[in-house]
Amino acid sequence: MAHDYSIIEFFPDRSASNCGYCSGTNCSVSTGMWAHVMTVEDYQDLINRNWRRSGKYCYHPNMKETCCPPYMIKCDTKNFRLGKHHKKLIKKFNRYLMTGQLNVTETEAAADQPAKVSAKPSQSKHGSTQSSQSGDGKIPPKHVKKGVGADPTKPKAVKAKQLRLQKKLKSEMAESSSSAQSESSSAHQSREKGLADLLEEYDSAVAKHKFELRLVRSHPPSKEFEDSQLEEYEVYKKYQMTVHKDPESKVTFSQFKNFLISSPLVEETRHGVELGSFHYQYILDGKIIAVEVMDILPQFISSKYFFYDPAYDFLTLGTYSTLSTLR
Repeated sequence: MAHDYSIIEFFPDRSASNCGYCSGTNCSVSTGMWAHVMTVEDYQDLINRNWRRSGKYCYHPNMKETCCPPYMIKCDTKNFRLGKHHKKLIKKFNRYLMTGQLNVTETEAAADQPAKVSAKPSQSKHGSTQSSQSGDGKIPPKHVKKGVGADPTKPKAVKAKQLRLQKKLKSEMAESSSSAQSESSSAHQSREKGLADLLEEYDSAVAKHKFELRLVRSHPPSKEFEDSQLEEYEVYKKYQMTVHKDPESKVTFSQFKNFLISSPLVEETRHGVELGSFHYQYILDGKIIAVEVMDILPQFISSKYFFYDPAYDFLTLGTYSTLSTLR
């Protein structure tokens, strides 16, 4: 049954729990509530007030008392601009998919570098350095032709009218050069590849590795998600034990389900866009290697958690996933 309202159970008392950042005991302080059912609109309003959810439990950190105050990071996708390190990361990822290699070869690296001009003086056939200096190290004086005027070593005087004309021509040439540079810069910016262009440079038809992104609804679970949740859990287990050093006894399927699958959000579709809770699966050669847990809301996407197979740490999947979501 569809709901246009939320059902929550508010806990007025502050709760203290162990901190996952500093590993402190009972020092992470927050206020919370249990969301039995919640609309995407209501959860969006809560996020804008610094609330977050873990499964169906929603919490608001007490910033003055908690040991490690968490601050929400928001990204304006319309005004986002790629940095050099972003482009380098995407190209590295695409190179691995296409060739199976991470680093460029020496030949490719040389081809990417501009030609260098040697600053060393030229040498003769006998190895001696050619120079315009005289034997005593001094530059020989120029022969000055005799001019007309009191001082024959100085050039002829230029009339004021000619000076004004030269100054005008110089100014016009400078304006023309500046305009040409501005047009060239604008043309370069228009030709510059955007985020979507770089991500789509991967050609699956000739690539050594097959890569795909798959968005599946996690609540209520779609057929694709039900078929892949156990595979996701194995990746999550490796990630928690390797990256966060959790003991195997702590990383159970029940804990995985309560944390990353359970959700109070109501399924909804607006203007052809599905809203609610989803898992964004990163699939390499038919195998899930990373998952981004997200809530798609009316005004923005809330990234809840990201985990990956530590064996693919070299691909910098955390940063790549963020760029991929911004596309």
